[in-house]
Amino acid sequence: MSFALVLFLGLTLVSITTLNAAFRHTNNQLETRLNVASSVFLLMIDNQASSLINALTTFAKDFNTKQLLGDAQDDPASLNAALYNLQQRSQTDFIVAYDAEYRRLAGSSIALPDDLPARLSRPGYSFITLNNKAFLVTAAPYRFLEQKPTPDGWLVIGEALERNLVSQQTRQLLGLDLVAFKAGQTISSTLKSLLDQQQEQNYLDHAEHRIGKILLPEEHLIWRFHTDAVSGSDLQFAYVLPSDTAYLNFINLLDEFVLVLIIVAIIASVVSVYVANSISRPLRQLVAKAELIQRGDYSSSLPAYETTEVQSLSSAFQSMQQGIIQREQEINTLAYFDSLSGLPNRNAFVKYMARLIEMQPGRAFAVLTLDLDRFKEINDTLGHDVGDKLLQLVAQRIKNQADANAYSAHVGEDEFMILLTDIHEHRLSDDVDQYRKLFEPAFDIDGVLIDIEAGFGVSLYPKNAQDVGGMMQSVDIALGHAKRSHHKVVFYREELNQHSVQRLSLMTELRGAIERDELQLLYQPKLNISEGVVSKAECLVRWYHPEHGLVGPDEFIPLAEQSGAIRELTKWVILTALDQHLRWRSDGIDVQVAVNISALDLVDNELPAFVSEALSKRRLSPSVLTFEVTESALMAEPEQAMSALSLLSYMGIALSIDDFGTGYSSMSQLKQMPVSELKIDKSFVLNLASDQQDCILVKACVELAHNLGLSVVAEGVEDEASLQILKRYGVEYAQGYWMSRPLKPADFSAWLEEFSHQRTPA
Repeated sequence: MSFALVLFLGLTLVSITTLNAAFRHTNNQLETRLNVASSVFLLMIDNQASSLINALTTFAKDFNTKQLLGDAQDDPASLNAALYNLQQRSQTDFIVAYDAEYRRLAGSSIALPDDLPARLSRPGYSFITLNNKAFLVTAAPYRFLEQKPTPDGWLVIGEALERNLVSQQTRQLLGLDLVAFKAGQTISSTLKSLLDQQQEQNYLDHAEHRIGKILLPEEHLIWRFHTDAVSGSDLQFAYVLPSDTAYLNFINLLDEFVLVLIIVAIIASVVSVYVANSISRPLRQLVAKAELIQRGDYSSSLPAYETTEVQSLSSAFQSMQQGIIQREQEINTLAYFDSLSGLPNRNAFVKYMARLIEMQPGRAFAVLTLDLDRFKEINDTLGHDVGDKLLQLVAQRIKNQADANAYSAHVGEDEFMILLTDIHEHRLSDDVDQYRKLFEPAFDIDGVLIDIEAGFGVSLYPKNAQDVGGMMQSVDIALGHAKRSHHKVVFYREELNQHSVQRLSLMTELRGAIERDELQLLYQPKLNISEGVVSKAECLVRWYHPEHGLVGPDEFIPLAEQSGAIRELTKWVILTALDQHLRWRSDGIDVQVAVNISALDLVDNELPAFVSEALSKRRLSPSVLTFEVTESALMAEPEQAMSALSLLSYMGIALSIDDFGTGYSSMSQLKQMPVSELKIDKSFVLNLASDQQDCILVKACVELAHNLGLSVVAEGVEDEASLQILKRYGVEYAQGYWMSRPLKPADFSAWLEEFSHQRTPA
C-alpha cells in the first residue's frame, strides 16, 4: 500500500504540473489569439481607411471634380450630386467637402465636429460618435494644381462601423465579440445582449493588452486594445468572450484528468508497477508536449497510448493544436489574400516584391499593372454580382497564363498586378502582349457575353526604380498615362513623371495670362539707410489664376522658363514697371524700379533693343531702370551673359547681382562683371541680429563689394536690430518686411507718403 500511495502521490503531482502547464499554455494561447485578432482588426481598419482614401483621391484628381469644387460657391447642387454619387458607389454614410480654411462647401447634411477637418489634415484616420453611432472617418486633400505644396481643401468621408468593422462577419472570422465604447458607454458591438442593456460598463478598469474579467451580466473576459487613430478620437475597442468558452479546452482537459486520476487510484492499489510504467511516462510526454505548444512549436506529434484515458488526453492536446494552427492560417489568409478573386492582395504583392529585392537586389524583374476599362459601367448597368463574376473570370485567366516566374495579385477593385522575374527586355513586349491578349475573347457570364479591355502599365526594376515604393509609383504613372492616352500598354519612362495635365495646362494658360489681365506687379521699397529715404523699389510679379487662385512665382516662373514664355513675361514686367514709374513721376514721386531677369533673358538678343525702344518712347533715362540677375543665371551661359550685361551697362542701365552668396561665381568673374550693385541674399540677413556667423558673412560681403566699387542692398530685413547692424557695416540699401511687404501701386504711394510724413520733423 505504501508503494501504491507513493505512486498515487507522484502521479497526482505530475498531473497537477501538467494541468498547470496546460492552463498557462491555454492562457498564453488565448493572449496570442487576442493579440493576433487585435492586429487583424487594426489591419482591417487600415485597409478600409486606405480604400476610402483611394476613393477620395481618385475622385479629387478628376478634372470634372476640380471644376465642381472650384464652382462650389456658385453651384453647390452639382457638387452635392457628385458627392452623393461617390457616397453611393463607395457604400459610405457621408462625404463632405471643405475649403483650405476648413469651411464646409457641400456634402451630406450630417453635423460633423468643427475640428474634424483640421484633425484629419494629418495622415491617418479617426473615429467620431454621432447620435450614439460610431463612424470611421478619414480625409484626402484636393489640389487644383497637383504640384501645389498646400492643399486647396479637403474631402472628408465617413463609414458606420457596423458596415464592415463591428459586424457579424468580423465576429465569425475572428470567433470573438467586438465592442466599441466611449468612456463607459457601449457605442457599437457584435454582442446584442450588451447593446440591449443600455447601461454603463467599467471598460476603463481594465488595462490594455491584458486579459480582464467583466460581468455582462455573465462573467466574460475582456481584452482592450488601442488603434492608430489620429488625436481627438475618444472611441476605444475591446474583445469580449465568455469565460467558460475561453477555457473550454482546459475544462475538458481537467475533467479528463480527474477521470484518469480516479481510475489510476483504483488500479494503483492492485497493479502499482503497471500504473507506474503505463501512466507516469505518458504524462511526462504530455507535459513536454504542452511546453512545446506553449513555445509555439506545433511540429511534434504524440504517439498512440494503450491507456484510454491518456490517449483521450493526447487527443485533446492534438485537437487543441490543430485548432490553433487552423485559426492562424485563417488569419494569415485574411491579411494577405483576396477572398473574391482567390489571388494574393496588395499587401502580399508588396511583401513579395520587398522580399525579392532584399534577397536578390540586383536581379531584374518587371511589374505589370492592368486596370479594366468600363468596369464601373458594367457594375452600374448589370449589377455588382456580374462585376464580381467578371473579376473572378479575369483572375482565372491571369492564373492560367502565369507560370512559375509570375506572381499575380488582385490589388484594387478592378486592378491587377503581375510580377515577372525571368525577363529579357527584348522580349518583354511579347510577354506583356500575352497578358493583353487575355482580353480578346469575350467573357461569358451567365450566358451574357461581355467584351472588355484593359490598360497596362509596365515598370522595370532596377531600371525605373530601386525600391518597392518607387516601383509602385512608376507603374501607376505608366498605367495612368495609358488610360489617359488610350494606349493599351505604356512602359514607364522618366518624362512621364515630370509632366502632368495640370502642369501642361498652366504652361499653356501662362501665355494668355497677360492678355487676360491676370498678372499683377507689386512693388517692395528699398530704404536708403544713411539718408532714411526711399528712392528704389523691386518689381515682383504675381499671377491671380481664375481657377487656381494665387499661383506663386516659384510655381509659374519655372513653367515660363520651360515653355519659353519667360521672354514675353519679362517684357510685360519691364513695360508695366516703366509705365508705373511715369505715373508716379506725374504725382511727384521719383522711384527707380528694379526688374528681375532670367538666364533665358540674358541670351535673348532682342532684349537690349526692346529696352532701348521702351525707354525712348516714354522719354525716360536708362537710370530709372535696374536689372537684377541671379548668380545661377550668370553661370548658366557665362560668355553670353557677360556680353548681354556689357551691352545693357553701356546703355546706362544699372545692373545688380541678386541673391549673392547662394551661387558659385568666382572672384575673377565678379571683378569682370559690369555691375554696380550687389544684393545679399535674405538667408544671411533674416537672423542677423542673433547669428554671429551671419554677421561675419554679411560684413565680408559688404567689404568685398565696397572694395570692388559696388553698392550693397540687403534683402530680408525684418527687425530694427538687423537694420542698425547693416547701417554700422555701411550697407547702402535695405529691403524687407521691416520697412514694407510688396505693395500694389496705390498702396505703395500711400505707404511712401506716410513714411515721408513720419520722418519729417513736426
